[in-house]
Amino acid sequence: MKKLALLIIPWIIVIGACKRSGNQNKETVPGAAPKKEELKAEPATSPGINRPNVNLYLENSGSIFGYINPQSSQYKQAINDLYFYLTSRCDTITTYTINDEIINEGINNDGFITGLSRASLEQGEPGNSDILEMFTRSLEAVNRHSVSILISDGIYDIKDYTIDNLQTKQSQITYRVFMPNIKDQNLQTIVAKMSSEFNGTYFPCCGYDPVHIQQKRPYYIWIFGNEATIQKTRIISRINELDGFRHIHEYSRNIGAPKYSVIPYNQKGSYQNDFDLSELEAPFCNAVSDAQPAHGGASKGEFHFSVALDLSGFPIDKDYYQNLDNYECTGGYQIEEIVSGQELEGIPNGRLYPFERGEVTHLVTFSKSGNPWREVHLRLKENMPQWIQATHSDQDHHIEGDTSHTIGFRYLMQGIDQAYNRATESDYLFDVTIDINQ
Repeated sequence: MKKLALLIIPWIIVIGACKRSGNQNKETVPGAAPKKEELKAEPATSPGINRPNVNLYLENSGSIFGYINPQSSQYKQAINDLYFYLTSRCDTITTYTINDEIINEGINNDGFITGLSRASLEQGEPGNSDILEMFTRSLEAVNRHSVSILISDGIYDIKDYTIDNLQTKQSQITYRVFMPNIKDQNLQTIVAKMSSEFNGTYFPCCGYDPVHIQQKRPYYIWIFGNEATIQKTRIISRINELDGFRHIHEYSRNIGAPKYSVIPYNQKGSYQNDFDLSELEAPFCNAVSDAQPAHGGASKGEFHFSVALDLSGFPIDKDYYQNLDNYECTGGYQIEEIVSGQELEGIPNGRLYPFERGEVTHLVTFSKSGNPWREVHLRLKENMPQWIQATHSDQDHHIEGDTSHTIGFRYLMQGIDQAYNRATESDYLFDVTIDINQ
């Protein structure tokens, strides 16, 4: 049994009431309509803005205690950093320890977070936990004004758990938990993989004996809420900076619209930006005219053009953008190369216009032989990220030295993935258009 089974009925403890801070045609945005974190809303700290409420759920099962024991635990530091970052960006923060039921203990939020320990988490008699029940409780608290954050080791632990029934139970039940919330709440789900020192007892599945380990182990931060409400917290940028951050991915039912433009980089052949045909606000442009392939030399018959994108508002793992298998390109064009923002040092500023250097996260170069005149779509497909696949394991009874795997993790995420695939309007995270004309 994975968890410390002290009671048959597990618990949730409410840790505090609240924490308050402060006072309460063509696109009109350069490049494109903004997406998620890029929405041009006023900062959440501005006076008079309705700040969201945050429900912070901390798993308190026996398998979590190992993250608490190390003096320099990245787990404790990340929770502290995240909590106090949010205090100035939300109206209330209500902290819970979670297994199943809710008991209001009236403990001060700030003191609980700064003094996080096994003794504080053990209140409520932690028992066997169920990650799907945690999802259910977290999702029940989501509304237009409230965001839920769940911090857990992500391990599925229910009665009659076996390797044989893991995939069926975890995927199907997760799907049923998420599907109605996606439709009713315009739900955005974000999952971040974290890493922390672990010094304590690990409880393997399927009847294997508990084992004491002292090593790094992964844990996860899930964020659930309406997209606009999550955006107000500015939480995504902070998670990427937390100690122990490894990967991130989002699920949304809406297709994104990043800021983008044709730029004069890595060009073969010739063309002119056509602001009359462009659907973007100048100086951004997604249409060119007088397009001709190269007339001579080694590049004869070839046509290349490049697009710069600002994807900083997308809570997606950086490696995901670099994988060509995650893209679809139309009009007979191929993706010649993708350059990340970290690789722009040797590119002159003029080649990035109309972007400033710090605004560009990716450059994409397109290539085609012969007639270049097409409407070209660049689409980022919604695939399960490689890091989720790589995190998965079908067994955990040889956990010593394993610092990166979580049993059943792919099955857990498949249920979420399937629910969003069923509910979303598109198979793509974004779809940008470039019009190449004579």
